[in-house]
Amino acid sequence: MLADRDAAHAVIEVEAVAWAHPPLGDGQSFRHLESLCRMYEAAGCQLVVVGATATSADYLAAVLAAVVANDYLVVRLEADASTLRKRIIAREPAEWSGLPRLLDAADEIALASRSLEGVHLVCSTEDASPLAVATQIRKARPEVLGGMSS
Repeated sequence: MLADRDAAHAVIEVEAVAWAHPPLGDGQSFRHLESLCRMYEAAGCQLVVVGATATSADYLAAVLAAVVANDYLVVRLEADASTLRKRIIAREPAEWSGLPRLLDAADEIALASRSLEGVHLVCSTEDASPLAVATQIRKARPEVLGGMSS
């Protein structure tokens, strides 16, 4: 939707930023996130969409601090733990050594995300298409994310 409206933006997935071996600690990952946000801003991106699996208030606060934004919208995407597990199985290679641990964590991730404070908008992805979820998010902040006309 943003590209269709020619909105200068970037998208960063925190877990992808942290993907290294040996693993980076959260502190280093957040420094990388901050650097990327600043570089995108310098490149003219007026909006940076950051995806993160926030499982604690401290983690969410650290993400927000690293983004260094004057204005932000925290959106929690939710689905049942069983749906999360199905999506993980569909997305991850069956032979990946971390798959059992991630599947075991699905219940904890779903529960922890529901307890986060500071969330501005909750969108269920259970039976919604990505376009429907994006439309719901855009409606929450049309002045930033574009008008409602197609």
